[in-house]
Amino acid sequence: PVDIVPMDVAVTTAFAAYTLCAAGRFPPSAKNANHVQMSLVANAESTLCWGMVGEYVLDYYGRFGATIAKCLPGNVFSKDPTLAFNAHFPDLWNYGLSLTTPLEMYRQRHARQTKSYLRQYPHSASAERMKAALDSLEGSLETAVRHTPSRRLAYDNASYRALLRRLSQSREDVPLYRAANVQAVQWERYVKLIAVRVLHYLARNLMNHREPLRLPQAAPVWTNDFEFQGPERAPEPNLPLRRAVDDVHFFLRSGQQPNGQPIELTPGGTPRTFMGILAQPHVQQLITRLADEQALSRDDVEKRANKILRQIGDNVNHRQARTLAYVLRKVFKQVYTRVSLNPEAYDTLHKVFTTPRTAVVLVPSHRSYMDFIILSYTLLTMGFPLPHICAGEDFLRLGPVADYLRGSGAFFMRRTFKGDALYAALFKEYVRHLVRKGEAIEFFIEGTRSRTQKTLAPKLGFLKIITDAFLERQSEVTDVLLLPISLSYEKVLEGNLYADELLGLPKPKETPLNLLRSATV
Repeated sequence: PVDIVPMDVAVTTAFAAYTLCAAGRFPPSAKNANHVQMSLVANAESTLCWGMVGEYVLDYYGRFGATIAKCLPGNVFSKDPTLAFNAHFPDLWNYGLSLTTPLEMYRQRHARQTKSYLRQYPHSASAERMKAALDSLEGSLETAVRHTPSRRLAYDNASYRALLRRLSQSREDVPLYRAANVQAVQWERYVKLIAVRVLHYLARNLMNHREPLRLPQAAPVWTNDFEFQGPERAPEPNLPLRRAVDDVHFFLRSGQQPNGQPIELTPGGTPRTFMGILAQPHVQQLITRLADEQALSRDDVEKRANKILRQIGDNVNHRQARTLAYVLRKVFKQVYTRVSLNPEAYDTLHKVFTTPRTAVVLVPSHRSYMDFIILSYTLLTMGFPLPHICAGEDFLRLGPVADYLRGSGAFFMRRTFKGDALYAALFKEYVRHLVRKGEAIEFFIEGTRSRTQKTLAPKLGFLKIITDAFLERQSEVTDVLLLPISLSYEKVLEGNLYADELLGLPKPKETPLNLLRSATV
């Protein structure tokens, strides 16, 4: 169930470093070129933290506590499990009230209950060892917390970082890069696999239970964020506080990485980006030519150029993206039964987004206004970076809603560039900037929504901008990866509206009132 585990990464890293050193492609970390020294050190560049370990373990034991208790012989498993981790203010700040409060409130009680369960096996050497381990566990954790300010599990050093940079520079080394990159470990799946194996170990070695346990299969923490209704939903967690603030907990963990930090979201429409675009030689030449042709000063043309860029650019950020996802989750629970994903969806996205020096371009089909909203909701919930989404300029009429769309990654494009050479040049340069920086981009190749739910002929203009940017600057981006995505609905939001348009009625303007009127689900 886990393709790459930490030991795989350590072994692959050692072999890769030794092989590259022997071939003269990587500087050795010692005077002897045949010796490569790699180490595990704790520092700020962590990949897994105790808070997220607690999140994953508590999600499995908390959701399936009642089922697990029935599978294990005897009354040894608490139906209200907690973790024996100390919670401190940084935990409260990073992981939220819904996670840290149960850990701190029930920590001592949980330790006492566990020891009382173990006393049911007075003649078991395994039980005695476990009781001794529990007695020393809290002291060990407190020592680790006291001496490691970040309280994280880390795998990194200067040689390791240099090795990853070297492997990322060549397309041929990308498979080796992925195998040596600790970020490629699917940490949630790995931690939950350990949680399951611990139960098997306890049953076999502590209780001498030789029959195989039929334990529930671990589900991703975001399962119920896509299964809104019906039997496919995972059981709700046992912790009352978690159930009471489920939406708040979703808001806090959306876009969260295994190291406890939010995923990096880089706004495209920053003043520094605009300065870089305007400084391009061909843009400067165009500004000079337009100033001469229109009898304007260069300052006037540059002011207009800045206004155009501010209208185009996105401002993707966690506050607005999480807020929009929070609202959408509440709406989806009322409107949809589920968002179904193909079984390989997470693995495919994980592989794509961990590929180095690659600009990921998502190319979904276009059936509804909800397409890019659902896709962004899916990526943020799973913990992947949000793409910069090419949206029609019509959405700017939505007022405050447009601001939240911009904050969730949308940048806006006119339907046509004809008659405005400055706008065309600035828009193309904006997209080139995103490609050169290796940012994820999303666009609808059909150009408009399909009223018949059949795929339309592709519009290749935007695709040409992306490919031109890649071919011009291959030194900055090794590859551009196009990822087609099929979106389909049992019933689209604008069903009645499509029927009217197919009968010849004009398309209504994109305004908040018309958007609400179009809803038929």
